Amino acid sequence: MPLDRTGLQAALAKTPGSSAEGIDTPHTLLCRRGASAFQRAAKQGDDLVVCCTQESRLFLELNGETAGAPGLQERPIRFVNIRETGGWSKDATQATPKLAALIAAAQLPAPDPVATVSYMSGGRCLVIGAADAAERAAAMLGAGLQVSVLVEGGAGALAQRHELATHSGRLTRLTGWLGAFHATWDSGNPIDLDLCTRCNACVAVCPEGAIDFSYRIDLARCIARAVRAAGPQLILLAPALSALVRAGREAGLAVVEEIFADRQYTDEGHLVPRSHPQAMVHGAEASVHHVMAMLDSAALVSIHGKRLPCAAGSICVHGDNAQAVATAQAVRAALRAAGYRLSTLPELTV
Repeated sequence: MPLDRTGLQAALAKTPGSSAEGIDTPHTLLCRRGASAFQRAAKQGDDLVVCCTQESRLFLELNGETAGAPGLQERPIRFVNIRETGGWSKDATQATPKLAALIAAAQLPAPDPVATVSYMSGGRCLVIGAADAAERAAAMLGAGLQVSVLVEGGAGALAQRHELATHSGRLTRLTGWLGAFHATWDSGNPIDLDLCTRCNACVAVCPEGAIDFSYRIDLARCIARAVRAAGPQLILLAPALSALVRAGREAGLAVVEEIFADRQYTDEGHLVPRSHPQAMVHGAEASVHHVMAMLDSAALVSIHGKRLPCAAGSICVHGDNAQAVATAQAVRAALRAAGYRLSTLPELTV
């Protein structure tokens, strides 16, 4: 492979942090009869770059056997393959810039070490999903792991055999890493699936058919049917886009969807849990901006700006904070100023 020593020296001299020392004396058999030249360079203690990777193990052993040569901890030896990577081709005579770049890159300081995390699994595993799918996945993992199941969303039935720790709810937070994770969820199910014997008695006696074989009570269906039983002419006020909206309409009730002036929404349309530092919208001005953004776009606006179309007919301001009255007054004034008409619930359902 031809080497343009003059061209390499000129290119390296123009490259900050690079040295052209040794370029003027190339070696073609440094790992064999030219080994003494490597040993002389090794004993000098300066930074050492060898333009060969094929015999790197031999050079490292030779460095260890050379009296007076610094150890690898004190002075690492760097290797770069300029033959196959840069110059061993029909275009070898034009490869000087590439060879210079490879040699310069080999002389760059070693990068700072990347931060690492030690993983040590205790064998615990949490499978999250619809009832039947989660149990199938858990069964495949159960032979070597201590598996728990969190039934979340979707349809499906749980097996009659109760062999795994089983819970139900909506995952609200997942932190940590392999071997050290912490999961938090909202249960929302009066039936404790870990204590449930799956005798099916509750499924059989529920008058509303609100319990399926995932052994979760459809609370929205229960509420909607109870309201209808109390009076089919009643109006159901339900959080926008919630399961209660769907259940109310399925029960034949007039439903008005409600948005919250002082609460943030997740990208899925749920209220951000109050444990989250940004769960609340603070102050009358911010609440007005939040409400107008939702009404003007006819959508819930999540904490990340995602829009979920809905037909809001009511606005709620929580009364458990000192700014509640001022917020309600500011929202009311802003609605009127924007041309919105305030109506009663019966007027909204006509």
